[in-house]
Amino acid sequence: MPAITSREPEQFDRTNAILAGVVFVISFIVYAITVQRSFSFWDCGEFIACSATLGVPHPPGTPLFVLVGRVFSMFPFVEDVSYRINYISVISSALTAMFSYLLIVKLVRHFFKADEAGSLSRLICYAGGVAGAFFVAFSATNWSNAVEAEVYGLGLALSVAIVWLTVKYFENRGTPAASRIILLVMYLAMVGVGIHMTVFLVVPVCAIFFILNERATARDYMMICVYAILELTFIMLFSNGRAGYGAFMAVSAILGIVLFALLWRKINWGILIAIMVCSSIMISFSLYLLIALPFGALAILGLAYLSKQYGWKVDWQVALGILLVGLIGFSVHMYIPIRSSQGPRIDENNPSRDFRTFVNFLDRKQYGQVSMSERMFERRGSWSHQLGRHANMGFWSYFEEQYSAGGWWFVPLFLLGLLGMVVAIFKRLEIGL
Repeated sequence: MPAITSREPEQFDRTNAILAGVVFVISFIVYAITVQRSFSFWDCGEFIACSATLGVPHPPGTPLFVLVGRVFSMFPFVEDVSYRINYISVISSALTAMFSYLLIVKLVRHFFKADEAGSLSRLICYAGGVAGAFFVAFSATNWSNAVEAEVYGLGLALSVAIVWLTVKYFENRGTPAASRIILLVMYLAMVGVGIHMTVFLVVPVCAIFFILNERATARDYMMICVYAILELTFIMLFSNGRAGYGAFMAVSAILGIVLFALLWRKINWGILIAIMVCSSIMISFSLYLLIALPFGALAILGLAYLSKQYGWKVDWQVALGILLVGLIGFSVHMYIPIRSSQGPRIDENNPSRDFRTFVNFLDRKQYGQVSMSERMFERRGSWSHQLGRHANMGFWSYFEEQYSAGGWWFVPLFLLGLLGMVVAIFKRLEIGL
């Protein structure tokens, strides 16, 4: 199978830009019509109060959302301050729809070869992008998040933008623009943790494109996909408590070693180390700042020395840049102890008391001492609750409520989506060939 190669940067597409703008405007208008005129009951009221007064909300603090909310609260386009702050989600969710359109168009374009880039293929790309973007925009969960002051609207906008930038990175691989894109992606991922940690969940998928070098083939990408599917399967199989967590870690380590043995010549080790350092924030703030960051920097500097000695290509400058922009992005969390020390009206956990309190605040220790990854293996519901119909939990009920009024009406749409995925796989396994 031929190797994956990057395309030449595409020319500016005026029609594509206009349609992206149309998607944004329509989504914005609908959200603006349906936005909450005051505060909603649950976390929204807390976020609005903290944004208006520059307070410290519940761990891990969402400092970037609070700061953005403060800016929105200062623009008097409506009288109610809650109404103003709700517009964070209106604008960001409209951006989510727009970036979803741009992402879909880019992905669908990869289904066609260069000699197939005619009017029909362009129409298919545009129509698929518009349809997919509006499915994203007006799914039940996303629309709900788009009309109230919650972190998920802004977080999803960042997540989709990161994936879109990753595709642009792939199209520009081997150019200075690609290096700038990867730095921007990692900055957005780390600063996005200041909104919600789910922003970082797209990074492992995006990291595949950053870590593998130009020698990687479609077979190599497929091996990583198979590894990811096996990992998800093992999580389900071993979800029976602490013993299951230990078994999962052991099996994952063995499979990981095998995968690295097969791919080690096609890995950019400097980029891999830098992304692993940033990813450690998902486990623990103290792990990231006190262990992963200094040792990761030393490892990258060591690779830089060896690359000069033996001519290895490790992109150590970009790797160090990732560490730097990641730290700058995460530095938004310094708002928490600084503002807490000033005694705001809302100061949950008083994280400025001492460094340990601040670390525990960021590590969400008030929710329990067990790490999120370990707690994931403590099954707290039956399989029927998880996969069937169950309030706020069952996958079946979740999917049937996204695009229909419930019942079986969602099945044709679900099957259509599966068909599209299968066609995409068989149409073009290699991205960008």
